[in-house]
Amino acid sequence: MAQRPCSTIRDMDYSIDSTTREVENCLHMLLSGHNADTSILNSAMRYALLGKAKRSRALYVMFTTLHFGGTPTHALRSASALEMIHAASLIFDDMPSMDNSEFRRGQAATHIAYSEATAMLTGIGLMNLAFGVVSEDRSLPDDKRTRIISILSQSIGTNGLIGGQQDDLDSVNRDLTSDEILKIYERKTSALFKAAFEIGGIIAGTDEENLPVLRNFGNRLGIIFQILDDLSDAFAAEDKTLKTVRLDKDKPNLISGLGEQDAIDKSNQMMTEIKSEAARLFDNNSTLTNYTTHLLQILHQRLAA
Repeated sequence: MAQRPCSTIRDMDYSIDSTTREVENCLHMLLSGHNADTSILNSAMRYALLGKAKRSRALYVMFTTLHFGGTPTHALRSASALEMIHAASLIFDDMPSMDNSEFRRGQAATHIAYSEATAMLTGIGLMNLAFGVVSEDRSLPDDKRTRIISILSQSIGTNGLIGGQQDDLDSVNRDLTSDEILKIYERKTSALFKAAFEIGGIIAGTDEENLPVLRNFGNRLGIIFQILDDLSDAFAAEDKTLKTVRLDKDKPNLISGLGEQDAIDKSNQMMTEIKSEAARLFDNNSTLTNYTTHLLQILHQRLAA
């Protein structure tokens, strides 16, 4: 089931760049087809979704589909839907009632660029559109579309993003154990990474026994992603993160729980482990393995002085 390996870093860069362009083009097309008018809401949806972004969750849908022998173009709409949900979650996360962040993806947060009310409606609009995008995807059979819609619903729900965000709000000025902090990470961040791998596996038609393995890998990847994000919030410059930093000082995280050096050591250990796990699961030189290494390096480089 392994794909043809990417033989050079240049090949890997091309694969990331070309696949990112495919996703970006699909997002533009879907927004244009959804609402061709020039209303404020349409403008805000484009602003929040089409700004500078890594598109990592969408790329994992695409690369997982490819790895397990599926047709990547059949994954484009589902990958785009996941990006819509992620963009919506960032809108809500940035609002004054949540993290009160003014800067996201190198530009003013949506509630700053528009208004709090429009930002709220924009997030709802993007999530609503995401489900329509999957339900109307005629490149996939009904059973796969139904499963993908169910995965997205679970990822957003009280055991996913929504629950994780509430846990995050409830954690302010509280002392939590490392296990409790990691549980928040699993719901708040890992939910969409787990969805990305599982959706890619379903589109490709991989064996059912592979799906729990993919979900587990996505869960671990999301945790290390959040740990590196916390380290970036604490130590990186805003021009490297492209978002407001120093917002989490009152929230428990692994830095406050373990101490700065132990948190850095923990992140380095987990990075090594997940790279090895990727190589074992997906082959040492597959696109999935190389992209995971590439993504973690980008996140880690934010911490460099």
